[in-house]
Amino acid sequence: NTVQTLLDDSTDGTYEFMNGTYLKGMQDHNYLWFDGFLWRIMGINEDGSIRLITEENVSAMPWSPAGSAFDYDHSDVNQWLNNYFYPVLKDKNLIVNSSWCNAEGPSGSSQCNGNYSTIKQPVGLIAVNEYYRSQRDSDDETYLKNGVYFLTSSALNETQVFTIYGFGGIVFDVSIYGMDGRSFPSGIRPIININPSTIKISNGEGTLTNPFVVESDENNVGTIHEHGEVGEYVRFAGRNYRVAENTNQGVKLILDGFYDGEALSYSQNSVENCVICEEINSESFINWITNNNENDKNKLLSTTWYRGVLFPVFSQGVSFIEYYSKLENPYEGYVGLPRLGDVLSAHTETMISKNHTVHWKENDLKKIYLITPSNDAFTESWSITYIGMLYHSSRDDSIRPIININPNVQILGGNGSFNDPYQI
Repeated sequence: NTVQTLLDDSTDGTYEFMNGTYLKGMQDHNYLWFDGFLWRIMGINEDGSIRLITEENVSAMPWSPAGSAFDYDHSDVNQWLNNYFYPVLKDKNLIVNSSWCNAEGPSGSSQCNGNYSTIKQPVGLIAVNEYYRSQRDSDDETYLKNGVYFLTSSALNETQVFTIYGFGGIVFDVSIYGMDGRSFPSGIRPIININPSTIKISNGEGTLTNPFVVESDENNVGTIHEHGEVGEYVRFAGRNYRVAENTNQGVKLILDGFYDGEALSYSQNSVENCVICEEINSESFINWITNNNENDKNKLLSTTWYRGVLFPVFSQGVSFIEYYSKLENPYEGYVGLPRLGDVLSAHTETMISKNHTVHWKENDLKKIYLITPSNDAFTESWSITYIGMLYHSSRDDSIRPIININPNVQILGGNGSFNDPYQI
């Protein structure tokens, strides 16, 4: 009923796509907090399921090696969405397996006009036609703009894939960067379809600052390991973090913002030595992480982190998934940095909006170091640029540290949302 009301009351109208009905133009009451992520309600599919897209880019990666994956079914991004992102979602029983459209271009058609994925999967990407039809008739505005680049499921040919520019344009040629569109990494915004008969949307107003939530019977009394879902917010030593990984060995939290101390350089690293790994585990850095609070220092656990291997992701025929799965070049410590392709490694929606205080057009984002090397000498790393794409860098980028905390740390309050993060 909530979603149908949104469709009926849309001042910018709705659009039809693949026999479903979806919101069009600028919307400001279709935000939904669900399973650790802020989603935008898109509309109702032909089968009655509710279509959701994340408000933020949850990561960044290439669509596929150039010339190797000729359809969305066999793309690296499809594998990553369903083998790496989907497993972190808690309420998998609510998600409907779906076919995903691989439309060839923004024709404006209400049908796919391309190949449907032959294998139904729980997670996909938006089709370029789907995005095109969501734009308002008068000025091409759409709520699907989020200020950074993100990939679609639609490939033009064996070297080009449609990408949505941060301010709304549709791009298929990124040759200005000296590489083809399929192997050039860009942001990822997952889409899921959920069964309306198994959920109840309650609380909230559907706005950015007070989103709808899916009703749950679960209480949050217990340990961070028992209740912390990937994506949920945790308050630690006066700063907001988000759960990046939850295991019996530790719960990893990634800073939901930028380290604001002295810039750290990647250029001094080598294959044998990781200087930046030592710097983020130095006494002074741990003091910054914990605000020099002994109780918070005691929550940290040392663990093994991985730099991974050189990612030749711009080369034809190289599989992103193959390289992402290689856990090599380990380092020990309380603090790590995200790898290329990790969930939550990109700019989050709270970073883009400066904690919901500015519009995405005013975000003025910084680049983010990743720990993944981008040259054979390990003196440059991949960085997520201010527009959500990836490029190599060696110095003066910002970092988003990840800490590993004891899984038995108790939750003292909060529900894990941005407005009410877990207090531990």
